[in-house]
Amino acid sequence: VEPQRPPVRQPKQSANLTLPPVDIAAIGVAGYRRNLQDDQAIAFSTSLYEIDHLIEKQLADQEDDQQVQERLPEAYKDLADVFSKAASDTLPPQRPYDYKIQLIDSTTDALSFSPLRHQSTDELRAVKQYLIENLHKGFIEASKAPFAAPILFVKKPNGSLRFCIDFRKLNDLTRKDQYPLPLIEETLARLRQARVFTKLDIC
Repeated sequence: VEPQRPPVRQPKQSANLTLPPVDIAAIGVAGYRRNLQDDQAIAFSTSLYEIDHLIEKQLADQEDDQQVQERLPEAYKDLADVFSKAASDTLPPQRPYDYKIQLIDSTTDALSFSPLRHQSTDELRAVKQYLIENLHKGFIEASKAPFAAPILFVKKPNGSLRFCIDFRKLNDLTRKDQYPLPLIEETLARLRQARVFTKLDIC
């Protein structure tokens, strides 16, 4: 299905809050400007497109949660929130620490930009779908940076496309962390007596 083009301003995800009743009134330009002079006034806008999108998303999340409950074994019912689609579509709360990538040379000429690679029709559709979904979630935002990294796709075993970004130029300019990585031979040696293994795919 061809994804619909989103409006210029994207709806942002908000925390679940208990809000007071809302009074709606139509006012003119003069009244609007007068209300804006109040220090406690907050101005924002919405559209039917955004409202419809959020309603559809909430209904889809409820269906996903019901499917998870039905498929989970009884012993794991109390862990259903781990598989919540709604939770995975929301950014975690901001922590006290923000990570910053240190660059050896942060000038625009050093970072430069890369041209787009040739994409098939299916890949272009996947790009559009990825951008629309992640703009709606608030995971990404529009950028006017003077540099950019190219995108590419890797096919998953099930035939779907994995969205990837080629950060090799950025990696070349990154100040490396010299903390030593564990030796593979030593790590495997410590696992030789193990009986249970867990695989975690973070991509």
